[in-house]
Amino acid sequence: MDVQVSLDGYVQDGAASRPSMNITPGEYAMSGCERVSVEVTIKDARAQQQHHEGLSLDRHGFELVEHSTKLRLDEFYDETGEKVRSLYYKEMEELIKRSTGAEHVHMFHHQVRNINAANGPAGGHSSVQG
Repeated sequence: MDVQVSLDGYVQDGAASRPSMNITPGEYAMSGCERVSVEVTIKDARAQQQHHEGLSLDRHGFELVEHSTKLRLDEFYDETGEKVRSLYYKEMEELIKRSTGAEHVHMFHHQVRNINAANGPAGGHSSVQG
C-alpha cells in the first residue's frame, strides 16, 4: 500500500560553510541550510522486495532481513526497556554484524511506536510513542 506524506528535511542554502546543527537542552539551531518539506510516496518495501532481485544496503540505503527475536511482544512495551536493552540490542548487534560485515556495532537508543499503546505525547520521552 502506498502512502502520500510530507517529509521535512534540510538542504544546503548555498553558503560557503557546511551545514551544522547546534544542540542545547530543549532546542537546536541549524545554520548553513534551510528547512524544506517534500511530498513523497512511501511504498511497502516488502512488496518491492518480492518484485525485484531484493533490496540491498549498498544500492538502496536499507535492506530487509528475516529475524526472529527471543523477546515476547509485551516485553517491547515494558516502560523500563530493560529486556530490549539487555537482549534485543545484542540480537540487533549480531544481525547488523552478519549483514554488513562490521566488526563492532554499538546500539544506544530505541523507540517503540504504537499509537494504540502510546504512554506519552508524540515527540516526548515516553517508552512507547504513537
